[in-house]
Amino acid sequence: MTDINRAIDRALFATVTTLFCVTGAILLSIWHQITSGRRILELRYLSPWESAIIFMQLGLCSLIFG
Repeated sequence: MTDINRAIDRALFATVTTLFCVTGAILLSIWHQITSGRRILELRYLSPWESAIIFMQLGLCSLIFG
């Protein structure tokens, strides 16, 4: 049983660590877009690809934190 518990603990630790890294990268990317002078809320200044990436990042953050 202890081997199974260790394996479960390692898997949970790896999952939580990965989620924290992905969340940090997404938030850092959004923060960089905000501080670099981009107008995120005014979509007429963004290309369709840029607005799609921003909405995907915000959606991922809401899924992770939701």
